[in-house]
Amino acid sequence: MRANGYMAGTPKERASDLNALINDDEVKLIMTANGGASAIQILPFVDFYAFSKKPKLIVGLSDPSCLLNALTSKTGVIDRKSVV
Repeated sequence: MRANGYMAGTPKERASDLNALINDDEVKLIMTANGGASAIQILPFVDFYAFSKKPKLIVGLSDPSCLLNALTSKTGVIDRKSVV
């Protein structure tokens, strides 16, 4: 992957990496290393349907809230263990 400013590739390339992790049955947890504006940029390219069929735990550094909120609102998938 090539650098794109301080990010590891274009939004489409980064979303492709995320989609590959979502579709990998051996991956149980995805940890983001960036968030905020860089997370917003990938939303048009995220495979929400795949995530709804193969949900993963997602944790992150920076602020991946927009990604987590989009995944929840578009798929209905939430971590029910964390809901009080």
